[in-house]
Amino acid sequence: MQALSPASWWESTAVQLTLLFGMILALAGYACTGMAGSWRLPDRLPARVLLCTAVFGITGVTVQLGFVLTTRATSFGPSLFGRTLPWLALQLIALGAVVALGVVLARARHTLAGASIGARTRWILLVCGGTCFVLWALYWGLLLP
Repeated sequence: MQALSPASWWESTAVQLTLLFGMILALAGYACTGMAGSWRLPDRLPARVLLCTAVFGITGVTVQLGFVLTTRATSFGPSLFGRTLPWLALQLIALGAVVALGVVLARARHTLAGASIGARTRWILLVCGGTCFVLWALYWGLLLP
């Protein structure tokens, strides 16, 4: 029997929980500060898509992993392309978040031109939360073929 190799520093429970809670705090901060009218971004659609897809992705992975761990399930529904349908749906959601983050970053100059300090802070929270989501999704295999 071959011994397991030690986990890398970025695979530790502390790092993964810090990434998860940091991502949740950044996205929640973005969502909650939207109540201030002067803090709103002029180009909101990509930001909303990023927020929604990241929240659905986090919730979906957490629910699916929780279900598998609590029921000891070995199968989680029908498969397509070697993956279960719920996991494929989560992968598509994660891909949507990556595309939305790309659009948010590509439109940064237009979005931040003449924006208030509050709007810039919201944009930074969104980008930090989206980047954390991408890293988290890569670790959990949502963005892997």
